[in-house]
This record gives sequence, C-alpha cells and structure tokens, in this order.
Amino acid sequence: MLDGPVFWFWRKKMMESKFEFPTTTVEKVESNIIAIRLLKQLDKEGKLATPEQQIILSKYVGWGGLANAFFKGDRFKKEREELQNLVSDEEYRSMEMSSLTAYYTDPMIASEMWQYLVDNGFKGGNILDPAMGTGIFFATMPKFIRENSILYGIELDSLTGALARQLHQDAVVLVQGFETVDFTGTPFDLVITNVPFADIRLMDEVSKKPTLIHDYFIKKSIRITRKNGVVAVITSTGTVDKRSGSILPELKEQSSFLGGVRLPNDAFKKIAGTTVTSDILFFQKGTEHQNYFVEKIFSAPQKSSLDDRIFVNPFFLKEAGLYNPYVLGNYTVRYFNGATLSLKANSNNLKLDLQKALAIMTEHNYIKGLYDYAADEISINGLNSDEQSLIAQLGIRLHEYACDSYGNIYYRSHDGISKSSRAAEMIFYQDETGNFSHWDSKYSEKVVEDFMIAYKQNPQIITNTYISSEPSKKGANKGFFKCVHFYEKGMEEKENQRIRGMVDIKNAYQDVIDIQETSNYDNEEFEYLLSVLNDKYDEFVYKYGYINTSVNSRLFERDDRYPLIASLEEEALDESDSTKVVYKKSDAFRKPMVRPKKALKIVSTAVDALNTSLSEGGGVDFELMLAIYPNSTKQSVIAELGDRVLIDPQQYQRDNVVAYKVKEEVLSGDVRTKKEITEKLIEQGDSTADWEHYLKLLNQVIPEDILISDISFNLGSSWIPNNVVGMFAYHFLAGDEDITLGDYEADNVVVSTKLGRGLAGDFISYTMNRPKNIQSGLRNASTYRYSRGHDILSYLLGSDQPTITKDIGTKEEPKRVVDEVATAELRKAELYLQEGFKNFVLEHKEVMELVESVYNNTFNRRVTRTYDGSHLVINGLVKGASLRPHQLNAVQRIIEDKRALLAHEVGSGKSLTMVSAGFKLKDLGLVNKPLYVVPSSLTAQFGQEILRFFPTRKVFVTTEQDFEKTRRRLFISRIITGDYDAIVMGHSQFEKIKVSYERERLFYSDKLDELSAIIQFAEANDDRISFKQAQAMKARLEKQMEKMSENQKERSDEFIDFESLGIDMLFVDEAHKFKNVRPVTKLGNVAGIGQTTAQKNLDMEMKIRSIQNEHGGTNVVFATGTPVSNSISEMYTMMNYIQPDILDSFGMSNFDAWVGTFGIIENSLELNPTGDKYISRKRFAKFMNLPELMQIYKMTADVQMTEDLDLPVPKEERIAIKSELTDAQKKYLNLLVARSEAVKDGKIDPSEDNMLKITSEARKLALDMRLLNSDCYSIADNNKMMQVVDRVSNIYHREEKNRGTQIIFSDLGTPTAGSSFTIYQELKNLLIERGVSEEEIAFIHSANNKKARLQLQRQMNSGEIRILLASTEKGGTGLNVQRRLKAVHHLDVPWKPSDIIQRNGRIVRQGNIYRKVSIFHYITTGSFDNYLWQIQETKLRYITQIMTSKTPVRAADDIDEQTMTASDFKAIATGNPYLKLKMELDNEFELLTSRYKAWKRDYRYSKRKMEQAQNDIELTKYRLERIQEDISQANATKHRFDFVDGKKTEINPFLMTFENGIAIDKKDAAGNQLHYDMQMAISETPEFITLAYYRGFKLRVKTHKQPYISNQIMDLKIVGANQYNLEIDFSSPVGTIQRIDNLLNALVAKENEYHRDEASLQVIIDRGLASETFSDQERLNYISAKRNVINPLIQLEENTESIEAALAEFEKDYGASHGQIFETTIPSIDRYSEVEDEEESELVEDYVTEAEVVEAKPNKPKLEISNELSILLQEFLSEAEAFLNNDEKEEKSTESTDFNEYSVNTEERSVKQLSIFETCETIV
Repeated sequence: MLDGPVFWFWRKKMMESKFEFPTTTVEKVESNIIAIRLLKQLDKEGKLATPEQQIILSKYVGWGGLANAFFKGDRFKKEREELQNLVSDEEYRSMEMSSLTAYYTDPMIASEMWQYLVDNGFKGGNILDPAMGTGIFFATMPKFIRENSILYGIELDSLTGALARQLHQDAVVLVQGFETVDFTGTPFDLVITNVPFADIRLMDEVSKKPTLIHDYFIKKSIRITRKNGVVAVITSTGTVDKRSGSILPELKEQSSFLGGVRLPNDAFKKIAGTTVTSDILFFQKGTEHQNYFVEKIFSAPQKSSLDDRIFVNPFFLKEAGLYNPYVLGNYTVRYFNGATLSLKANSNNLKLDLQKALAIMTEHNYIKGLYDYAADEISINGLNSDEQSLIAQLGIRLHEYACDSYGNIYYRSHDGISKSSRAAEMIFYQDETGNFSHWDSKYSEKVVEDFMIAYKQNPQIITNTYISSEPSKKGANKGFFKCVHFYEKGMEEKENQRIRGMVDIKNAYQDVIDIQETSNYDNEEFEYLLSVLNDKYDEFVYKYGYINTSVNSRLFERDDRYPLIASLEEEALDESDSTKVVYKKSDAFRKPMVRPKKALKIVSTAVDALNTSLSEGGGVDFELMLAIYPNSTKQSVIAELGDRVLIDPQQYQRDNVVAYKVKEEVLSGDVRTKKEITEKLIEQGDSTADWEHYLKLLNQVIPEDILISDISFNLGSSWIPNNVVGMFAYHFLAGDEDITLGDYEADNVVVSTKLGRGLAGDFISYTMNRPKNIQSGLRNASTYRYSRGHDILSYLLGSDQPTITKDIGTKEEPKRVVDEVATAELRKAELYLQEGFKNFVLEHKEVMELVESVYNNTFNRRVTRTYDGSHLVINGLVKGASLRPHQLNAVQRIIEDKRALLAHEVGSGKSLTMVSAGFKLKDLGLVNKPLYVVPSSLTAQFGQEILRFFPTRKVFVTTEQDFEKTRRRLFISRIITGDYDAIVMGHSQFEKIKVSYERERLFYSDKLDELSAIIQFAEANDDRISFKQAQAMKARLEKQMEKMSENQKERSDEFIDFESLGIDMLFVDEAHKFKNVRPVTKLGNVAGIGQTTAQKNLDMEMKIRSIQNEHGGTNVVFATGTPVSNSISEMYTMMNYIQPDILDSFGMSNFDAWVGTFGIIENSLELNPTGDKYISRKRFAKFMNLPELMQIYKMTADVQMTEDLDLPVPKEERIAIKSELTDAQKKYLNLLVARSEAVKDGKIDPSEDNMLKITSEARKLALDMRLLNSDCYSIADNNKMMQVVDRVSNIYHREEKNRGTQIIFSDLGTPTAGSSFTIYQELKNLLIERGVSEEEIAFIHSANNKKARLQLQRQMNSGEIRILLASTEKGGTGLNVQRRLKAVHHLDVPWKPSDIIQRNGRIVRQGNIYRKVSIFHYITTGSFDNYLWQIQETKLRYITQIMTSKTPVRAADDIDEQTMTASDFKAIATGNPYLKLKMELDNEFELLTSRYKAWKRDYRYSKRKMEQAQNDIELTKYRLERIQEDISQANATKHRFDFVDGKKTEINPFLMTFENGIAIDKKDAAGNQLHYDMQMAISETPEFITLAYYRGFKLRVKTHKQPYISNQIMDLKIVGANQYNLEIDFSSPVGTIQRIDNLLNALVAKENEYHRDEASLQVIIDRGLASETFSDQERLNYISAKRNVINPLIQLEENTESIEAALAEFEKDYGASHGQIFETTIPSIDRYSEVEDEEESELVEDYVTEAEVVEAKPNKPKLEISNELSILLQEFLSEAEAFLNNDEKEEKSTESTDFNEYSVNTEERSVKQLSIFETCETIV
C-alpha cells in the first residue's frame, strides 16, 4: 500500500493536541477561504499538496451553521466576494445550500470508534467511507490498519471531494453520490462513516422504494459488506426511534447488532457548530452473531415518559433515575414547533464517557468471526467520465432537458443522462406457463420491429412490466394473460424540434432572470437578453403554437422548468372568435419583474437588527444580530432592545436555558403558568433576570376572572371536577347531604375514560334503592332502563339524551317506533337533574368557588398571541408585488408555529399567504419539501401563477398522467430527488397516494388500543354505557382493519406510499372539503355532525398524523374561506385535524368532552318529512362559553374577515325592492292558512298534506304564482317579476358604455327538462322585450362542463354576456365574473347564511372596475320573504360575532336550518303586522339583555373585587406588620460558616425537633420523618396539628380522613408571626428540608411581594365600583313589558283587533306609570335603501379603449405588443379562490368531468383582453 510521509506528517500534526479545528465563525470563514484558495491553486498547477499544505487544507470545516453569519450579511462581504471569484457558480450555490445541512465529524469521536474496532480485533482490509467529507475517518485511522488496507471514499460535493483527494492521496476517492456507484459483489470488510443528516430520500436499488438518506446509506453499506464484515455509522436517532418506515426489520435479516452509543446534543457543537442528538451504531454482516443483550434494538420503540408524542428505541431507553451506559446524558424535550427528544450531557468529559460505553459494549458483545482479509482491488461501476463530462458540458440540471451544439436532446433523471424519449407501452399476451404468445393485434409489424430493435440496442428502455392476475375471458385473447411493457420510446424529429425550441426559451428566460438577481445590472445587457427571449418565443409560437397548448405541454412537462416557461403566457379571448382561447405575452417580456437577491445590510440600531433576525433567522438570533450590528455585544443589544425581547420563563425553568423571545410571545399563551413560574423564581432569589419586572408585565396581561354567572355549565361539562359531580350525586340521589368536596366518597363517584365519564359501580350499588334516586327516574314499567336517577345521570355525563322506543310489530314482523310520551317524560327528568345540578353549584359556596376557579384555570389562563410580520422579507417575489399586513402576520404565525388554519374569507389572499410561508420556511431551513394540495383542476394554474410571482423558485406540478404506470417511477424519482421549493398536487391525486400499510396498521392499532383500555376501565368500574359504546366502535374498527389486510394482499403495486415522498410540510387549500368526519362519540346522530367519514377524509387524517408524528404535532396548514358553514360544530373537525394535542391539553381529546364544554344538544321529537310519524332529532340547541372556545380555536386558527382587511373591493349598496301581494296571492295564502290549520288540528292525513309542502308552496307564491300552476295564473298575478325586469333592464342600458354585467339569483324556477314554466326563461323573454340582446343573456345551467363554464366566465368578464341567471348551488361558489359586475339581484332567500356570503361574494371582491355596486333584495310584503331574510341576517350576525369576538357574546344558537310551526306560518301568511313587531321586539330584547348581562357582569365583578381587595389589604398590612419578626428569626437561625478565633466554625447547625421530643440533626433523616408524619396525619375530623419545630418556626399540617395516596401533594404550614404555605410532593426528603430553608431565607422577597400586593390592592380600591345602574334599563323594562303583552297574544293567534287593543291599553298604562314612551327599532332588512342610485357609475380607473395590434402573418397566431394596460390590483390566485369553495356535491360532479380554471379578466369587447395578472402594483 502507498504510505508516503506526506500523509503521516499532516495526520500526526492533526492529532497532536496543539492542532485545533477552527471554532468561532471568523476562524471557520478564514480557514475555509484559505483552504479553497490553496486548493484552486493546486488544481490549476496540477500539483499534489505538501504536508504543510495538507495541514492548511485539513482545517476546512465546511459551511454548516454559517448560513446567516456568512451568506447573508455585510460582515463577510469581502470574503464572500472572494469566494465567489474562487469557485464556480454551481459550487457557490452548493455551499450556500449546504450551510443548512453540512456538518463535519469530530476527530475525537472518530478516533474512539477506531479504538473500539481495534479492541475487537479488526486489523484491516477493504475500507469504505461513503460520505467521507474531507476524510476525518481516514485521517484518524490507526497506522497499522492503514498499512493493511485499501481505502475507498465517496463524496458528493465536488469541492470537498477535491480536498479529500489532496488529503488522502493514496485513497480511491469518487466525487459523486453513493447512490450512483455500484460495486461488484460484496467487497468491503469495513464501512465506516458519518451518514448525511437530511430529510431527503434516495431510491433503494433493491426494494425499489424511496428511503431516507441516512437509512439508505446503512442498508447499502451492509449489502456491500462481506460476511462478518462490520458497518460502523454515526446516524440520526430516527434510524432506530421511528415507529413506521423503520429499516430495523430489514437489517435484522441481514446482520447482527453489535451495540451502539447515543451521543449528547453537543457532541458536534465544537467543530460543526450544531446541536443535534445522534447515535453511533455497529452492525456485523450475518445473523449468527446476534446477541440477546443487544437484540432489543430490533424491538418496537416505546413511548417516552417525558411526552406521549415521543418514542424511543428500547436499547436507548433511559427513564428518570435509571442507568443506561449507552445513553451519554439525560433526556429532555425541546418544545420548538412540537416536541423533539434531546439528550443533554451529564458530564463535561465526552471522551471519557464514550470510552466507557464502548468498553462495556466490548465486554458484553465482543466481535466474533473477523477474518484477516487481504486488501484487494475492487470493481466499481459508477458514473463514467463521459457521462460526467456531458453533464458538465451541458450544464443540465436534474429532471430537465438540454441540447448540445449538434442539436441532440438529453434528459437528466436520477438514473443518469439519456437521449430524449417519451413514455410508451407495448401490449402482449402470454400463456399460463408464462411463455410469450403474441403481440396485441393493434400493432403493425413495423411497430413491433421498431420496438424489438430498440430493445436489443438497450434493454433498459423497459421501465416496468405489468402482468394481469386473471386470463382474458373472451375474444381472440381468451385464456391468455394480458401483459404490458412500459418503455421509453425515442422522439420523432418534429417532437425534438419542439423540445429544442422550448429549451431555447427556457435558457433565454433563465438568462433574463439571472441578470435581474444581481443588483446594478447593465440595462443595455438586460434589454438585449429581453429581445433574445422575445425573438425565441415569437419564432417558437410561429412554428409550433403556444407553449401552453396540449401538444407542447405533453412533450415538455417532464422538465422541472416547464411551469416557469408556461407562466410566460396569459390566457385571453380571441377577438375574432370568443369561443377560442389564445395566449398573450406576460409582463416578463416587457420589463424587469425579478427583485435582486437581497443581502443583509449593516444596521445602526438594535431594533433594526432584531427585525432582520426575525425575518432571516426565524427568531431572536444574537449571532446574526451581532454580525450586522457593528461594535455591539450580546449584552449591549439586550440592553438597547429593552422589553422588546424577554427570557422565556417556561423554557428557563424546564431546560435551564436562557432563551430570548419577542415580547409578544412571552406575554401570550399560558400566562398564568408563566406568572406562577416567575413568582417561584423570585421566591428562590434567582438573579438571571429582573423577574420582578417580568411579573409586572405578566400581571398587565393576565385575563380577569370569569364569574360563575357568565360560565355556562351542565352535567356534561367534562371540565367540572369529579368530586363536584360526586358530591351532587350523593346529595341529590342518595340524600347524603353531609358529604363534602374533600371526602373520599365524593372523589369516587365518577370514572373517566378517553371516551367520556360514567358512574362507578360502587356508587350505583349504594344508591340503587335510595328514595331520591327512585323519585328522579321514570315511573313507567316500559322504561325500566331509566327507572333510577343514576341511569339518567349516566347519559347526562356524556351530554347524551337518548330516545325511548317501543315495539308495535309482531314476532314475525318486528317494528320499533319512537315512544313519544316516554321520551318526553325522559326530557323532563333530564331537565330536573340539570336544573338541580346548577342550583346545587350556586347554593354551595365552596362548590361554586371551585367550579369558577377550575374553569378559569382551565380556559381562562391564556392570552391569544398576536403575530407581527411587518419585518418579513419574502425573497423572490416579483417587483411591484407585496403582501398585505394580514398576510405577513399569517406568514409569521406559520414560521413560528409551523401549523395554522387560515380561516381567511374569500378574496383575502390566503393562497399567496400559504405559498409565501412555505418559501420562507424553506429559506430558513425549517422545511425541506413542502406540498401544496389544491383542487385537482387548478394544479397547473396554481403552479404557473406561483412562477409568475416567484419566477426564481423551483416548482413541481403533478398531473394525472404522473400516476400512470408508465410514468410513476419518474414521478416518484422527481419528487424524492428534486430540491423543489414547492410541489403542487390536486386533491384527487393526493388521495391516490396511500400511506404505507405499516402506517395504516399503526393508525388503526392505536385507536383499537385506546378503545381496549376504555373497555377494560369501564368493565372494572361497571360503566355499562361506555363499555357498550367502546365495544361497538372497536368492532367497526376491527372490520376496517380486516378489510385493510385483505386489500394489502391484493395490492400488487407497493411502489408509492406517502411517507416515501419525504413531504415534511403539508399545505391544504380549500380544506373545508375534508370536513365530513364522523367523530368518536357516544351521542349518536346529531344534526351538523357528519354521520360517516368519507374515505378521503380518513386518508387525509392518516397523512396528517404521519407528518405530525414526525414533526412534533406540527407542519400542517389548512386554508379555507368557509371554516363554518352549516354548524359551529364544524370547528371541532378542523381543530382535531390541526391541533389534537391542544384539545387533549384542555381535556377535550374526544368530541363528547368538547360538546360538554361548548355545546348544548337537544333531542326533540319532530314529524318526519311526510308528516306521518314522529322521529327523534338531536341538534345543537345552543353553543356556550364562546369566548373561551374562540380562544382555543385561535391558538392555531388565523381568522380574517373581509370587513376588517380594508381590501380594494367595491363599496356595496343594499337596496330592498318591495312589492305588494296581488289578489291571487292573497287568496292562495288564505288557502294555505286553512291547510295549516287542518294540519295543526290533525284533520288531514300527513302523507297528503303537511307543513313542508305548505312552506314550499308559500315560497313559490312569494316569487311567482305560475310556479304553482302555470295554466291558472299569469304574469298579472305577480308584482316581483316586473320589479326585477325594471331594475335589470335599466342598469343594462345605463351601463352600456362600460359593458356592465349583472347576476340574477334564484333557487326556484330553474331550467328543468320538461317544465312548462321556469323563472329563468320568463325573465329572459321579458328582458328581450325591454331591448336586451338575447345573445347577452345566459343561464349558468347551460355551462355544464369545465370548458363551457370557463368560456362563460370569459364572456362575462369581457362584457359579451351581460346578464347571467344562476342558482346558489351552481353560481354561488366558484364563479369568477366580477370584472364588470355592477349588480346582483336576489329573487328569493337562500337557506344558509353562507349562501348569502357566497352570492354576494361574486360582486364584492377584488378586480371589479366599479367603485360602487348594487345588491338588490326583492321582497313580497306579507309573504315569507321578510321573515326568512330576518332569520338569515340574525345568523350572519352570529357568525361574525363568533369569528371576530368583537362583541361579548357568550352564547349563540347554532346556524343550521330551523323549522317553522303552523302558528308561525299563519302569522306570517296572514300578513299579521304584529308578527313583525314581535320579531323587532325579540331582536331588541336579545340585544339589550346581552348588554345588561355585560353590565351586570362588570358591576358584580368590580364589587366583588373591591370587597375582596378591602379584606385582602387589611390582611396584607397585618402580615407586613408581623413579617419583620419572622425575618429576624430566620436571619438569626440561618445556617452558615464563620471564622471564630481564626477557625472556620459552623453556625446554627441543622436540628429539627419533632412533637414527640425527638431531635434529628441529619437532613435526610429529618425529611423522612417529616414525610412520614405528614402522610400518617389521619383523623375523623380534619384539624391542624403541629408536627415539628425548626429554626424557631412550627411545622403544621391539616389532618385527612383517608390514608395517603401515592403521588398526592400536601400542604405544609410554616408558622411564625405569620403563616407560610409550602406544597410537598414527597419526591426527596433532603429536597423538602432545602425548600423549607429556601422559603425562610427568602422572607425579604416575601415582604416585597406583600408590598406589591398592597399597592395592587390599593389601585383596585381607588378605581372604585362600576356604574350602579344600567344605562338603558328603562328601555329594557319597556321592551320586556311590551313583549309580555304581545307574545302570548301572537301565540294564541288572537286577531289583529284584539292585539291592537291590548297594545293600546299597554301604551296608555305604561305611559301613565312611567311617563315615557319609546319607539321600537327597525330590523336590518328594513334599513336597506329603497331607492337606487342612478348616477353615472364611477370606475376604479380610466382604462384604455384602444390597443395597438400587430398584423399577423398567415397561419401565425396573433401576437400582442399592446400599450401597457393598467388594471386593478389582482392578488395572487384570488381568481381561483371561489372555485375552491365548492361543496362536496359540486366537487364530485366536477372531478369526473371538468373544473373551472382561473378567470381571465378582459377590458374592452373590441380589444385584446387583459389577464388576471396583467399589471400588479401591489399584491393582496
């Protein structure tokens, strides 16, 4: 072997103690630059390094951890410029990227690994380091091993590889990826390496599956190792800790585990500057060496006791207090973006700890079977030099096309570089024995011959082969098995010409982009490059058509930059044929669009440095701040920033780490816990920070307590302590009113499981026959299941209201129906218990205070975080574009939390927010591969629009074709190997990628384990309800699991699974499409809750959990414009997707617990739709505690309402157009009234007539009588239709100049085949009579596919279609026609409030040329219209209040549909004017009552607080008077050492005297005795007793009735002049003594605390009480009294004369007694204007009416070089937003056919049309 003096000289120097690697940033930068400068010089001169030069080269440590310090500031600007001059652009980009991931191995660790191998008998052989870096393992190798070995190294980075070749001149060093190298056989005796740490995947050659890079290196290393050879690696802890996708089972089949060591997180900090926990693992090829001692490495990971989200391999498991020699530290959890396991070193001598661990490994498992192999040469099959030089020559990127100078086209994939080809297939048939039979008859002889020739030349053209599992059943191929060869077919010359043209355009556009990325570029050069781009594009379009045509798209979509060049074109209408789509040039052809790369500038203030740090460092990064803020120190920056940054007290207490955060973060979240921690730090005398000041800041944000009067609760409220329910149960059901909260009995009534709460069997037995329990049940013999109060209580604890049924059938034909009488009795009994419980709580002061305290401590301890993204810089965003403040704030939220629900209303720009957040996370190195899941039809547009706004980004847009077998391999390869900034995938495509079988099995297994635990617990506690429910759920899950196993057997294609893609951040747009989820619940079917879970939603949950499990519960972002549409309960579904851990922390891990806290479910009896029987219907009657619900919701939800955002949308004018009832309508209404009376009185069979039919007819009547009978009625029998025609035609003619458009909405009278009369056709006919062109009127129902719908949008936006008739379903969502929309007309009232939002959302959105638009509501007075509009307005108000939290609404009705009684109908239909008055009074009464409650709450709280403060301040003053006595005593007895007569003497030695007279002078013994006495302090009647005396103070405790229970915490009172409390957890006897000393020694701090308390209390007293009177009390009294008069009269259906007389009498009497008469308020619908503004419309801007058009040559597509047109700001993807709001039904219909693409806005009918993104000055 070569063993020259060169190597050993520098190795000796390196290993000498005086040789040190650079450690500081400055040293690393300097050493790296010097090394690279020398390397380039040696390369240029063709020389090998001398020993002295090798020492210089060896100090190169890479760029790991230097991203911000070196690559982003002015601090190293000079060095950076030198580096750029030294290396190629590609090398520089590689260094910049590696700054986030490339770290080097500490030589000490490498040396100890060698020593372990030497101690186990390794002597040499063929040795490989497949990720060698500069070759640390070779440099630290013992000399005698090197003398007996041949060394092989592989390094991907060209610069590092060149360094390695110079440092190890006798080794074979390959500069390429490990995955590209094949070795003949298994030639290696040892593979030793530090595997790459990155969240990327490589394709495993054997399994043909993507594998995490560190796992890939280990698997391949073992494969290429000889039998008994050794593999030694440093790897991520994920290799052995991950639960799914583990390679350990595979390794177990091939090798034996020798042992391993888990290194602390600072093991690589010195040299690499990174903090990461990692493992050293040793494997030996062959299974015969497996050892029982270490084989547990192959066992399943176990849940960590530190956090349920963390799992640890059993070999490295180390619980608190236990010893594991292979774990070099103690585990901690880092709570950054979830929960991450970290290992903190427990000593300062890592070398010694590692030596001990490896020595124990050798002792337990000495390596056997090592052979003395003679080192020999190895055959290597890697990238050949020709292929490498071709790649370099072409400069071809991965997954792209390139051309050489001869016009040859190449494509570079993961497998290498090859001539251009396209996917094709050849079908053939074989017999049952597998022998070839014949080709498919559709192929000609020439096709077969061409295929065979190509195959013989290169067999690798076949990428996959499919063989059917069953033979053909019929036809010529009957009995034969169909087979398909998927192969790569050479391109035809015409196809190659198209590809060459697009390669030229791509390169030209890249040149244009590149020059713009440099600051101060030469404008003439830019203009020249721009002209080249124009020329290339024009030539291509002339020859081959637009880039976006299907033929060009299909040919070039394999190229990663196809979306980039496709974004150069924007859709428009062909002016000569509006049915054709043409494309026009984007702004990128005309002007600069790319911002220069922004280097970090030197700043002059700490605030600027902080803002830069937050934007580019992802947080408070002092290293970055010091780099850009000259002459500053960390301390000076902290001082200058003041309160802008604060230490996180929670992290400081938990990890003992001083971590600074921005003020907003520290003063939000769980502020009560932070306050408690801060107070404890003050008590302990901690001086790390001014904790007194911190406490003051926290006190300013602590939320005020919520009083019991404002807290809604019931027996189903899971947060109420079990002992409260237990005490109530004993009082109310057992009659034992002497039971108190502290009694054992009260604590053991309720049992809890993850499925809810139930009653303990012992309590049921005890109370079974108690009189009160019997009296609380039902008396009917048929209702035995509810014959006791405890039976009913069991259901109420789960918020359930069961339905009682009865059998009315026979044995032969059993039939069960609702027992309406018994069920009604049950409701009454439930109400009795609920009311009894509420009264019980309010009547027992200690219970009320406990309930109030628990509620506040659970739900009122947090402050909602506000996020400020104003400092953010979004790199790569085109010029003239920027994010709005709400978008920047949302991006900041996602950066910090890495999860969010973007609940942004339509048109607010949530898609751009998501994309910007993903790019920023990628730039910061926080994510590697973000995936955007969008509606399937929008994937291409989404990708192109990303690149219009971020042209420098790399985006991969998937298509349906990618999932075909011919292309699947390429598709997967592109995802796992491509370094994409964004991957875009459609909803339906996303669903096709399944999670792995293992992950799916774990998903179901976890749920089954949970249910098994519930069943076991319920059975043990005799909780039969939970037991039965859990058993039923378990049975269903087991069936699903069986089905999954069957599918697994049948599944032949295991190539794609979600985990294999390496997705580490998931963005889901239009997430409401996944809300149909059935929660785990005992409540049965409840309106508003999904009754089933769609498979796609279950699939989504599994993928989300997969990502969350890998990333600590984070890395998922949902976006939707309609988070709540049908029911407030939908919030739970979204919360459970995004924040299940947060729900769990609030005790709401199951849906029933959430309902118990925030919802009231009502089970009522209703007639079925046909009216022939009663059905039980559960619905949410009310939602309560809404502020607390929204606070939890907003922990991840970013709620943005349009009204708060000041978006550039037109001002809306709402106009109510009223029409009177005609005689025909009045007559028919009277008939309907008579029918409703008959239904009410039961005089008619409900199957013949019922309220549903009557209500439906009444709605039609209000619109047009001809909907009821077109033969009997005419247009004269209606007034509304002519009102509509008048307004629509007037606006039509008035807006002719602007080509203004209108939409008419009606859900009734839609076009239906065979209908003799429709509203749509009638309106069209009437409008034509008024001079409206027939060609300018359209029905949305005619656009029944994607192309037709898209065409309709274009025509509306261009003004070709000017009047559109639409229903809510088809036109309320996904319709982008706002460009010229002047008016919307509502003919009828939609059913849901979200429908109104969506209808109006068509016009009130960005991109409308009008400054003001009109919304018309057409109302037939005396009909249903007024009533229904009022209901919808009320619901909309509720939604706004709930989502914005602007008003103090603590409860609200749910927003699902409501029913109407016959009485309601009669009052409305008869035109009773007093019904309107009743509604007005009800609305005002509700508003005034809410205000009154808010005032009462404020007054009671201030009064209570004042009284408490007055009492507390006296007590505080008393304590202050006496504390000096205690301070003196404590100081006098404080243990210390002093010098007496020159000798060190102990003063006040420890001594504790117990009540029995025994004195103990040892702390541990005294602590043990004190613990024992406290635990044994038992008495029948609780009382305080003295246990011991210490330092002049008494130690007292309160006795307890029951024996001490393990882990119970007790209070110890330390009594002197004052009394002080200390909580004792009995964990450490010495610790208890120390805590007593700490308390006594900190009495001065306690005195200061008393002074602070006194000052705070005085402030409360000085503030005084709130107003003693409600300002609108008189008005409330009046409204209340008037309601009491009118409501009974309306209910009794009195005639109008009687009501009028009664009200007149009331007004007279009330005026006489009160001297004041009030006017009632006007409902919202009547506040609308009734007069239309007919002034000339004002446009947003003047727009161009003419455009210059260049004449086109024959057969040449028309190209535009038009004047620059300035249109209204268009936000990124805003035009796609509405499409994404389609409901599940619409999605299903569009998935299979077509889906709308982005709308294209147009300016003038006669000119070229403007695209959405024509000119952007700002972006929303």
